[in-house]
Amino acid sequence: MFPVAPKPQDSSQASDRLMTEKQQEEAEWETINVLLMMHGLKPLSLVKRTDLKDLIIFDKQSSQRMRQNLKLLVEETSRQQNMIQELIETNQQLRNELQLEQSRAANQEQRANDLE
Repeated sequence: MFPVAPKPQDSSQASDRLMTEKQQEEAEWETINVLLMMHGLKPLSLVKRTDLKDLIIFDKQSSQRMRQNLKLLVEETSRQQNMIQELIETNQQLRNELQLEQSRAANQEQRANDLE
């Protein structure tokens, strides 16, 4: 048996699928870049050239894991920043309440001294 050459249509569909996967991956990296910049970090560069001597290349699975990890890291940082802000606000409220109670206690002590 002779090997069967791929049909031009099959080759075209495979090419289209690869292009779509590449566009999807680029879109995911752009989303990550937006998240990074929103948190004051520098965006990552997507290289579209063939000169690869100064580049480190990741396979698709590693690239996907890296995007997921970066997204989780940025989301966790946001969550922690929100928690810190809430703690600061709660601390200020507690300080205000303490100051109010100390003032009331001082007033009560003064009234008690006046009654003596």
